[in-house]
Amino acid sequence: MCFSYLIATVFRCAAYSYSPYPGFRIISVNNNYCNTLNFWLLLNATDPCGGLQWLIQELQAAEDKDEKVHLLLHIPPGSSSCLKAWSWNFYTIISRYENTVVNQFYGHEHRDYFHVFLDDTSFRRPTGVGFAAPSVTPYSSTSPTFRIYTIDGNYKHSSWFLQHDNLMKSSLRRPEYQNREVPPA
Repeated sequence: MCFSYLIATVFRCAAYSYSPYPGFRIISVNNNYCNTLNFWLLLNATDPCGGLQWLIQELQAAEDKDEKVHLLLHIPPGSSSCLKAWSWNFYTIISRYENTVVNQFYGHEHRDYFHVFLDDTSFRRPTGVGFAAPSVTPYSSTSPTFRIYTIDGNYKHSSWFLQHDNLMKSSLRRPEYQNREVPPA
């Protein structure tokens, strides 16, 4: 990939696309363009800098090369912090490229959850999944938390959590859930 192309996309929309090895691509989308607190969106709320159109071009190129894509975004689409028009356009793109986009990762919400995307016609068939990472910021009645995502078919699964109970002699928080090892198919 041409380095000047990466620089051009970063300067245009603060987004980039990178293939660290054949068959795999990471695309970072600056979706602060969907942020409901971004008053510049009053001028163009659907695709302010052409970032969604750029995403379509990148996903089409990845599909043509039979690449699998991980998307990195800040605000989860569908969140109350993301404009509905932008979210709907993004959902449509994800539905179209469901065989290319294999993972999506988000932040912003300070909560640990995942979001299942459904097809944009019947809303019954899953087309993808997005993972929202928690925050180390104690915000909205949440404790500081972080999640490490390891995406590797050969990785031996483990989960760790710190028990403060013994330190403070009280039971303040318990893990909400733990990932479980999934046997290979």
